Amino acid sequence: MLDVEGILLEINRTALLAVGATSDAVIGRAFWTTPWWTYSPAALQLQIQQAIVRAATGELVRFEANPILADSTNVWVDLSITPICDPAGKVVMLIAEGHDINQQKQTENSLRASESRYRTLVASAPVGIFQTDIAGDCLFINQQGLELMGASPAEVLGRGWANSIHPDRPRVFAAWESTVVAKHRFGLEYRMMTPQGQVNWVYGSALAEPIGTIIAIEDEAGNITGYLGTLTDITEKKRLEQQFLRA
Repeated sequence: MLDVEGILLEINRTALLAVGATSDAVIGRAFWTTPWWTYSPAALQLQIQQAIVRAATGELVRFEANPILADSTNVWVDLSITPICDPAGKVVMLIAEGHDINQQKQTENSLRASESRYRTLVASAPVGIFQTDIAGDCLFINQQGLELMGASPAEVLGRGWANSIHPDRPRVFAAWESTVVAKHRFGLEYRMMTPQGQVNWVYGSALAEPIGTIIAIEDEAGNITGYLGTLTDITEKKRLEQQFLRA
């Protein structure tokens, strides 16, 4: 608990244990000069001081703080400073609360690292990688997929990807509709044509093969919400097959 000037009036045991302090050592001091903040950069102490000024006007102030403690431990705290008013509406004291969010921050950092690895994998993959919603509208496609189609992201997103399928569009659409209705995996060889007229054979397969897969994306209830898949260039394979047939 603080007065409207930010002077510490009362503190609980948990907060004291966090910094190894006694109540006598901190009571009566300006909050931003106490051990929770004094080992941190001056900018954080200033932010605390400014938050107290704002709260004293009646504003609830809340932000994430990243203080450094006496043992050099770096922690994350969800800090709020709440004004308490008398019956006349005048702010008479402030309640400062800090909640440990280290685990949350560690989880967020892990997710960011995982997303970064995923983006790197997708960008460097030798196959086209795409994601669609349940209706088949394209939500994402990597550079390799765009090169197979000879198109830009804007030209492919939504149903734009269908413009690159030629002359196998009816067959692809039929197979896709069957996948959506039956909620099974999709697998097919088909041709794509770039705006320059270059034909590329691609293969997407639901089988456990390295050449490509299209798998369903499900929500927590097990409902399919979209598809994640790959496009593998099999143009050379098709050329060799044709040579063999003509031999």
